[in-house]
Amino acid sequence: MALTKLNTRSGLTTGKLLQIQSTKNTTYKGITTNAFVTCMTVSITPTSASSTIFVSGAAFLSKAGTDTKAFQKVQRVVSASVTATQELSDMTADNDSTVKNDVGGSAFQWYDSPATTSAVTYNFVVSSYANTNGVNFNDYNTASSYSSQITAMEIGA
Repeated sequence: MALTKLNTRSGLTTGKLLQIQSTKNTTYKGITTNAFVTCMTVSITPTSASSTIFVSGAAFLSKAGTDTKAFQKVQRVVSASVTATQELSDMTADNDSTVKNDVGGSAFQWYDSPATTSAVTYNFVVSSYANTNGVNFNDYNTASSYSSQITAMEIGA
């Protein structure tokens, strides 16, 4: 979904919302590694190198086994290289229990200044603290699935 030039009032020179890109993800992923796995992405091409990108989202995570946690980050990728990382909570879906935790939500936001007019991709990545006891992204729950979303908004300087 793309919206452009939402605020066109004359005289306003800064803080205009220039565009919005959003991705909804309903794909289940079981993550059984302590290496980070990309779960969802959104791409945006800033119209000015002085623009700021506000990234926000919500993800549904759960632990698939005992005594593990979901580590999570948002990565900024430009020209196929990770150029910045926003560290997020490492406690999602951790309840210090030896049983499976079916529900765990994670909301996040990042006010980023990529200083480019090249395409920028924001990856939401997850890893499992104990790689044999994994975590789930968008885990299914009785005939329906959770959905997660990531949004990037360009704000003019």
